[in-house]
Amino acid sequence: MHPQLFTIHEVGEQLAPYVRRVLHAEAQIELVIRPAPTGYVYLGSIFNSGAIYVVDGEREIHSSTGWHFSGQLRNHNLRVRYHGHVGHLLAEFTPTGFYRLTGIPAQRLTNAAADVVTFSASLAKRLATVKLDAFSPVERVHIVEQCLVKLIPQARVEDHVVAQAARMLEESNGSARIDQIAAELEVSERTLCRRFQRIVGVTPKYFGQVRQINYAVEMLMADNVAALTAIAHRGGFYDQSHFIKAMHTFFEQGPQQFLNSRDPQLATFLGKSRRVTAAAPSER
Repeated sequence: MHPQLFTIHEVGEQLAPYVRRVLHAEAQIELVIRPAPTGYVYLGSIFNSGAIYVVDGEREIHSSTGWHFSGQLRNHNLRVRYHGHVGHLLAEFTPTGFYRLTGIPAQRLTNAAADVVTFSASLAKRLATVKLDAFSPVERVHIVEQCLVKLIPQARVEDHVVAQAARMLEESNGSARIDQIAAELEVSERTLCRRFQRIVGVTPKYFGQVRQINYAVEMLMADNVAALTAIAHRGGFYDQSHFIKAMHTFFEQGPQQFLNSRDPQLATFLGKSRRVTAAAPSER
């Protein structure tokens, strides 16, 4: 097992409506990981001399050595390969934050990893002057935060229906029913799904499924001797077999296999993605 690659950093109050947290990694590394859906979109920066490759089966679909977007995942066959002296910083957006700050519908990025210039020449130009190599991790996080803060004056107005739906799904750990959410927000299910998918990148049903499996995985990692039936019921699954089937769908392995492999990167992006953990005091 490779040591924990990413550290997690809080963002300031001004940026918090748009960005959940920032993740930072720096290592000489040869590593292939299988990313799993988290429910969120990312702006990333790769620095130092290494590179990151996104591979779909045997086909390389993207390689980057600079600023890039990573969209919502529905393709479970993707792999990410880290090669060389890699520095990687990721700003993880709130469900509506990416669209609000960039004006880019997150739906355009689903299952995509692409250099920023592919979607926004103006943002790419702004970021082209930002060099992170010579700075400390905390300084890098601060620099990226300030770049994003400068976008706030031009931010899109919040779509309160989508924002409320996402909040209800997050707070219920994915168990809230879409028809009930639509009724409470006084919109049709069809309208909710269309607007949600455009702004967030996936349908509210899929977003809820991601939150549900994420919650169950967090419980599994926190107490790996707990009965699977209990975890399944607390996570909102019909029964243990339903939970195991969902594990295979999202991770290609059952609960015990997942615990045995215990990929530290999955722990960062999944089990801990429901909450934000500040960097150690010595790093602040």
